[in-house]
Amino acid sequence: EEIVAALKLCVLYTENIAANPTEAKFRRIKTSNKAFASKIGALPGADEIMLAIGFQAEQEGDETFLTLPEAKASQLTAEIAALKASIAYGSAVSADTLGQIVTSGTGEEEEPQFEEVYQLSCQLQGHEGDVRGVCFTEDGRLVTASR
Repeated sequence: EEIVAALKLCVLYTENIAANPTEAKFRRIKTSNKAFASKIGALPGADEIMLAIGFQAEQEGDETFLTLPEAKASQLTAEIAALKASIAYGSAVSADTLGQIVTSGTGEEEEPQFEEVYQLSCQLQGHEGDVRGVCFTEDGRLVTASR
């Protein structure tokens, strides 16, 4: 839920910039801004999304700003689409659907096509060196292995 909220704010920022690419006020975000700090800055790694979009971190005194160069401001179509796709994916994944394999195919005569596989990952304390693999074989069996 927090990740989706952060992505939605990224979309708002990028859509505002795309609509007003020459206006510097839209291309510059103060990282201490309440909305940014609570929705994006508070999530580990979320600020890296802004850097991947093309924002550059700038320090002015005690303040940090993320600024998108004007040349990049009119070229955000792919980034906006990727953010929206991530929101759709994040909204579809819940505690009930996490770990499921989504397939398409309407009947027995049609071979199911795997569209997405949600990958779960965790690390048990004291078992940092352990490696576990889980996969499906071609004949549909589940195989696990560990070291």
